Amino acid sequence: DFKDIRIMDVKLPLRAIIGAIKRGNKILIPKGNTQIRGNDTLMIFTTTESAAKVKDFFKVDLVKSLR
Repeated sequence: DFKDIRIMDVKLPLRAIIGAIKRGNKILIPKGNTQIRGNDTLMIFTTTESAAKVKDFFKVDLVKSLR
């Protein structure tokens, strides 16, 4: 569960970063102390090689997420 955790405390897989957060109608460029909230949508940037690890880390269906 990533609710109410600061970006700096999320131990992302190597070669992955949280590049943006959609919160309601706003787009935020996160800093280390930015907190992830329950209904946030995260935009994750990663390499092709690390995509499966990121998917497993967040336990999401990447195909569904990209639609």
